[in-house]
Amino acid sequence: MGHIEALLYVIQASPEGAIQHVIRHRHADTVIVAVPAPPTRAALLAYHEIRLVATRLGYQDAHLIQLPVANPPLATHEAYKAVRDYNAIHALINAPPAMAIPVYTALLLHALTNNARITITLATLDPQQPYTTLTLDPVTTIITGRGLASTRARIAHLLLQEGRTTPTRAAQHLNISKTTAEKHLRWLRNKQLANQAHGNIYTPTPWLKLHHEIHWKQAKSRKA
Repeated sequence: MGHIEALLYVIQASPEGAIQHVIRHRHADTVIVAVPAPPTRAALLAYHEIRLVATRLGYQDAHLIQLPVANPPLATHEAYKAVRDYNAIHALINAPPAMAIPVYTALLLHALTNNARITITLATLDPQQPYTTLTLDPVTTIITGRGLASTRARIAHLLLQEGRTTPTRAAQHLNISKTTAEKHLRWLRNKQLANQAHGNIYTPTPWLKLHHEIHWKQAKSRKA
């Protein structure tokens, strides 16, 4: 996702995954650690371990925020305050739903209202597949429907109809310039709505299919 301004860790006790994450993303600008409020002894110990590793890697400090999990709106507000000044965030969430849901909500709000780039990594207990990662960019595009009007929508529809296209083919099919087709196909690729293969061949992703299904149904219901 390019340069990361903030690493956000949402943990209840275990810091192992977060520490590995700090080491792997050592060039991020800052580290934020979210723990439940009031914090348990295990959560504070985890925070201090992460802070120690972050300091050794050259970070000035690791910020601590406390999420009042018994009050979800307040927890969401505290999480939002912690992330709103950062435009590129990678979050590692290893916590129960009472902590995770307010953070998901805050990150999604930040992505929608401030056009922030957000990636969420979910820790799991499966040693064979310890992480599952979700980038919020296509999610926010689907929710808002931004940018898929006119020519871009026609190109997306062509992708879904034919299963693949190139800038040259899209330009010929839609009677537009190749430069315009390339620009919009790159936008779809950057939003993870299209894949690009060797030879400038573009194919639709499941995100694009989901976007089309949701907005096609909405448009159909509005006409009914």
